[in-house]
Amino acid sequence: MTLTTRTPVRVCVVGLGRMGRTHLQALRSLGPAVRVVSVADVDESAVARAVEGSDVRGGTDALGLLGHDDVDAVVVASPDPTHAQLVEACLERGLRVLCEKPLTTSVADSEALVEREASLGRRLVQVGFMRRYDPAFADVAHTVLDGRVGAPAVVRTVHRNPVHAYAFEPSTLTCNSASHDVDLLRWVTGDDVAEVSCTTAPGADERFAAVLLRARTASGVLASTELVYGPACGYDVGMEVVGRDGIAATPASATDGDWTDRFDEAHFRQARAWVRSVAQGRPDPDGATALDGLAVSRVLEAAERSRREGGSVVPVAG
Repeated sequence: MTLTTRTPVRVCVVGLGRMGRTHLQALRSLGPAVRVVSVADVDESAVARAVEGSDVRGGTDALGLLGHDDVDAVVVASPDPTHAQLVEACLERGLRVLCEKPLTTSVADSEALVEREASLGRRLVQVGFMRRYDPAFADVAHTVLDGRVGAPAVVRTVHRNPVHAYAFEPSTLTCNSASHDVDLLRWVTGDDVAEVSCTTAPGADERFAAVLLRARTASGVLASTELVYGPACGYDVGMEVVGRDGIAATPASATDGDWTDRFDEAHFRQARAWVRSVAQGRPDPDGATALDGLAVSRVLEAAERSRREGGSVVPVAG
């Protein structure tokens, strides 16, 4: 379904890897409401493929492309360590930005972005936790938030990955993959994580790793996340919330594909909602904020510390 706006929202897409191409496809599916005016990637061949047969501006200098006057908003889908500098550049230019998760790779960088955004007096940053837009996850979340299962007591999520061309490491599961699960926990409970622990199953190597993350929110909700990659796994994600009056859960969703296949609809819905919010000049109420990104960064940093050192860790607040 296309989107109607008074004038096209002019977007620059930074990063043309798997996630960047997914965002590009979602934006272009929205019709005349969106005009992708520029794309950037360090890989010149990826840029050439993305702009072929079009008038889209392309290049390897992302910061330079952001300086053009015809850019209204930016999608940051480049490698995680580049997020902080690129989002900062967007804030300096007053551009709305949809940044892939995680917001940054450190609590300090996330705090700096939150402070910079606050100094501008308006919300410009949305973090790409696209599961909020997936019909299955959104249905569970709204069932809980509407009070139909009573006060949540336990939240359980599963995040399993097949072995890909590149190998995960246990730290990848904790510091990257788990970001979605932590955001879901905070979203469905409306609460911050007060304590987290994380354990790696023995025998982790390039073909298999399993991590169990446990958490407790400030109000006492208990949570667990199973994070796995291995040859026996399909791509399988899910969430179950046990409330005092009922249970809400996503249906089984294991697939031989990967996250982009599983979440095509979520990426489309996220793009549609984000572009509408840019056109209207106000943030999407369902979107994850920079503060949400910071909160997740704090939990992931604490979880990785627990995984390496043992014991439970309290996320350090600012």
